[in-house]
This record gives sequence, C-alpha cells and structure tokens, in this order.
Amino acid sequence: MRRRFIISWNGDNERRVVRVMSGTAVEPDLKKEEQLNGNWFSALFHASITGIARYDVTGQFVESNRTYREMIGVSSDNDLKTTNLFDDPVLSAAKSRLCGGEGIRIKTEFDFDTLKATKKIPTIKIGRISCDHVIIPVTHEGKQECLGYLSEIREMPVQDCEEVVKRLNNTLQIVGSVTRHDIQNQLTAVIGYNELLLMMTQDPKFRAFLEKERQAVDKIRRQLAFSKIYQSIGAEPPRWQKIRTIINAAREDINLKSVKVTVDIGEVAVYADPLFVKAVSYLLENSVSHGESVTEVRVWLQDKVPNPVLIVEDNGKGIPEPEKPKIFERGFGKITGWGLFVVREILAVTGMTIAETGQSGVGARFEIQIPAEKFRKE
Repeated sequence: MRRRFIISWNGDNERRVVRVMSGTAVEPDLKKEEQLNGNWFSALFHASITGIARYDVTGQFVESNRTYREMIGVSSDNDLKTTNLFDDPVLSAAKSRLCGGEGIRIKTEFDFDTLKATKKIPTIKIGRISCDHVIIPVTHEGKQECLGYLSEIREMPVQDCEEVVKRLNNTLQIVGSVTRHDIQNQLTAVIGYNELLLMMTQDPKFRAFLEKERQAVDKIRRQLAFSKIYQSIGAEPPRWQKIRTIINAAREDINLKSVKVTVDIGEVAVYADPLFVKAVSYLLENSVSHGESVTEVRVWLQDKVPNPVLIVEDNGKGIPEPEKPKIFERGFGKITGWGLFVVREILAVTGMTIAETGQSGVGARFEIQIPAEKFRKE
C-alpha cells in the first residue's frame, strides 16, 4: 500500500502532514505525478536561489544544488558525501518526527574553521554563519527522502540599521520637499490667473466657478501642508515635553477667533514625537472649525492609574454617533480629511491613543491615553 503525504505550513512555520491518502485508488495519479517529478523537480532543485540538499531516509547526503554548495564553500557534491543529516544533535533527536512525515525548522550554525580543522568538509570559507534550516520529508521517484532548505540569516549591526533608515528618511524628505515646492509654484500660477479672470469678468455665474476654483486651490495647499507634517512624523526621536508649554504654543499656531481656551494642567510632561504640538493645535483647530457654536475649549488632565488621560473638550455641536468610527480615517472630513488622522499618527509614535467620547449636541471630547512610562510630573 502506498501513502501520499499532503504537507502544508502550520502557524509555527513548520511543515506538517495535514492529510494522508492511502490505498490503490490513487495509484494511477501517483504514477503520473512521479513521472512529472522527474522533469520539473530537477529543474526547480538546481535553479533555486535557496540552498537545497537531498538526503536519503537514513539521513545520508545524496546531492545539493549550486546555491547550497556556495553557501557551504565547496565545489562539488563529493566534498559533502560523508555528511549525514542526523549528525546534528537537534535533528537526531527529531528523527522520529521526520520519519513520521513531519517537517522541522531549526537554526543551524556553520563554524567553517572547525569544519576545516576536523577535515569533515573541505570548505574554502572562514568564520561562521547562521542559517534557517527547514527539513521536510518527501517522496521522490518512489523513495522516501528528506529535503533540507538552507537560508543564511544576515544580522546587520544596529548602527548600520540606523544609518540605512536615516538615509532612506533623508531621501524621502528631499523627494517630498521638491515635489511640494514644484506643486506650490504651479498653484501660485493658477491663483494668479484666477485673480486676473476675476478682474476681467462681472458675470455672476462665471465668478462663482472661479471662486470654487480658488477654494479647490486653497484645499490643495492645506493638504500639502498636512502631507509635510505627516512625512515628518517619526523623523526625529521622541523627547520629553511639558504639556502646558505645548498647549500655549499650539494656541499661538492657529486663529482661535473668539474661542476661549482654558487649561487645567499642572507641571507635567509627556514623552512624545516633536510634532506633538501639531497634534494639539489640530485638535484646537478642529473645535474652532467644526464646532460651529463653540465658545470655549477646555484642556485638562485626568490623573488615572495606570494611564493618565489628556482631555480636550469643547461646548460646540459635538460629533454625530455614526461619524465617530470614521473621524480618524484619512480622507474623512469636510475640509482636508487629514487633521484628526495626522493627530492619531503623531500620538501613536510613542504608544498614545485617542478616542472621541463626547455627546452630539453637547460638545466634542477627545481623550488621549498616555502610557504610564511616557508620563511624568515635573
């Protein structure tokens, strides 16, 4: 009786048998499958950019592809003919699992200096490498075998990673800056022609269209300003900032009209992205722009345990319940659709979250939860 193993990845990234088909009913399909194997299996095996080695049922080395030999530092399969899969103590302990049709995934260390010293493998490499080693049982040309897949784990020093990230950020900043500058120049030209056309015509309908055009240009400019802020999120490391100082700066950043801002916060600080001041100013601006009947915005701190809550609330018309789940999504809103989305992203840099908990008809209320370790009293 012949058995057919159908193998798939499980949640732990290991190959496991998920179904076994047995009996003579599948014999014709298996024979056709094995005939095809001889053609495409060999092509895939030798062309793969992943290192692959074949072992017989006892773990004895059979053959490898070019990638595998290059990783190990040998020129031919003859240099590996004395190796056995189960020389590795971890794989030796898992032999019964492999024989039972289960795949294994381990981390393998190759110490080339030791391999040369013991004359086990005549490698030309020096030092050591770490590899992700996946071994799965297969049927090839009617025989039970094991395939070993080898992928080198390349660990980059933290300093190198930081340099790469910094370089990529600089590139994005330059591209974004140049693009915004070019668009702004074109918008300036559009506005100029718009003003000339307004001076040349007194037709009310035509002037109405020109006014809509001007409003569209203003919206594009605001969106560009938001995109500049969004691109800068996380570009600089977070730092400790006094909340009262940030609120005062945010008040100066926008036109509050006749809206009064009341601050009820002691000497406390929050560990946040340098753009935290923009997050606060956007919340204040949201009340002024959308609250309609707003006369006062109150900013205060709820000293909860374990996570303090910074609250920004107004006495305006509030936010309708159906809209609340959407207000922090990019594109949702009457003006640019960026403001509250950017607020959420700025806060998320250091693990802060924001929610709207106000009542429609009473006023908007934004609650910012601050992780305990990102808050301190001065």
